[in-house]
Amino acid sequence: MTEMKKIYSVLLIALAVFTGCQQWIEEDPIAKVGTVDPSITTSAVSDSSFTATISGVDGVTYYAYAILKGDKKDVNATKLFQKGLGSDLAEAVVNYSDKPSTTVVLNDLTPNTKYTVYAIAANSQSITGNVVSATVLTSDNLTPEFTKASSSDSVFTITYNEPVKKGEGAITAYVMAKNLSWTEPVETIEVPADNISVKGSVMTVTVPGAPAGAYVVLGFEEGVVTNMVDTPSEAYSALMEGAYEDWEDEDFEENEYVYDIYSHMSNDTWEFEWLDENAEGDTLIYIAPGEATSTYVVFDCERTPANMPEIEDEYPVRMTYVDGGKVSSIPASWDVEATDDGIVLYFTMPEDLPVLATASMSIAEGILEDIFGNPNAAYEREDAYSCLLISDGIEGVYKYTFEDAWGEQWSGEATFVENEDGSFSVYGLSGYFAANGFMGPVTATLNEDGELEIASDQMYFAAKDVKFFAAEFDGENVNVIDHATMSVLENGWLVMEDAWGLAADPEEGWWDLCLDPGYVFIKISNDVPEAEPTATSHSVANLQPKPFRK
Repeated sequence: MTEMKKIYSVLLIALAVFTGCQQWIEEDPIAKVGTVDPSITTSAVSDSSFTATISGVDGVTYYAYAILKGDKKDVNATKLFQKGLGSDLAEAVVNYSDKPSTTVVLNDLTPNTKYTVYAIAANSQSITGNVVSATVLTSDNLTPEFTKASSSDSVFTITYNEPVKKGEGAITAYVMAKNLSWTEPVETIEVPADNISVKGSVMTVTVPGAPAGAYVVLGFEEGVVTNMVDTPSEAYSALMEGAYEDWEDEDFEENEYVYDIYSHMSNDTWEFEWLDENAEGDTLIYIAPGEATSTYVVFDCERTPANMPEIEDEYPVRMTYVDGGKVSSIPASWDVEATDDGIVLYFTMPEDLPVLATASMSIAEGILEDIFGNPNAAYEREDAYSCLLISDGIEGVYKYTFEDAWGEQWSGEATFVENEDGSFSVYGLSGYFAANGFMGPVTATLNEDGELEIASDQMYFAAKDVKFFAAEFDGENVNVIDHATMSVLENGWLVMEDAWGLAADPEEGWWDLCLDPGYVFIKISNDVPEAEPTATSHSVANLQPKPFRK
């Protein structure tokens, strides 16, 4: 029989006898010879080793020990005396008389890992003591470092090189915008402690309130996490390098930013609404006289556009109009700017809109972005009413445009002032003479059909005996008629469809002559100037009639 078997047999016999005696001897039990529990001392704890010393006490016959990986747990005393715990580190039964104390040096251990030393002893009277233990946590004495980071919108997952636990440091989220300078955050968000969780070697951070489309960069104070022996993590600053794919390498080098932990929030779309609407809901479009295809619209945007992308050969803005049952859709070239009143969208169409057409407007999705790169939603506005403003009547200031009989384009402003008798004095009717300082006026009256009539043979200005004539064209000649007629349209516009002209004697020639389709007057103000222009005394030596030849 081996020495170990002898020791174990002796201990079992002694334990059995002792147990039997306890049933009969209650008043005078066998006295213990001191304590039989051994002591455990650990020292020289490092990243991969430590030293354990197991010591018996006087009166101990044998003591046993074992070292297991992991935190303290309940172990079987009998197996501990049998060397039966299965330790691959250290395990032994020692005769106290031969070796009162045993020192074990353990090497090649796992850093930041718990190891537990267990020990038990029996005294000279064969009384077995308690299982005692001591737990050691190895340390590499280095701060935990993250090895990788990933993100999904506002949730960040950061993996460290060792098990960690939550520390005391704060985490700050820096919110960056695509369409602003990337060297400064738009805002900072302090991440609440409840939004930081740690499990094993993984920390999860959820940033609250991050805007859609934003780039969110994390920065850590020292000690955000610690390893299992309380060594704090280092501070980490991550400002703004590399968030955008189109940044150049030299940007990173020149600004010396560190950049590893960031996330791009998912984009969403935003809406804008047409501001120029009256109480009836009609949308008002300004079509500038003389440039009848130039239009602007003021929008109230949910977010302020921050970019103006380059668009070539694409027409994201379209005007669709209905004229006489015919539906036409035309693309528009466009531009945009932010003003105090809102976002003004300018666009130019390749053809004029008909005067009485019912116009609709469509804007494609994604032609504008806010500061975070979120695109606008598609916009549709049906039945946009084509007029500059809601007219309070005929009196007011109008823009006009026309082409004269010689192919020259004219534009300007005409003022209609209502007189006490209900007639209207019309100033600035002729672009030709208005350009040279001669402002009129002529008189217009309303007929039974609600049309404005301007009678022929009116004196137009006093510097020369030039008169206003209404006229008609028979294909060969321009013939004087009684009056010119202006239609008063529902949208506040006026249209003079008759021919008219200015001449001292139509047979000798015309200073100014307009044939069909005549003038289109677009009202720009219901209020007239306080002082209306009168005829001037400019010299007309250089103003000669131009003979008309068809």
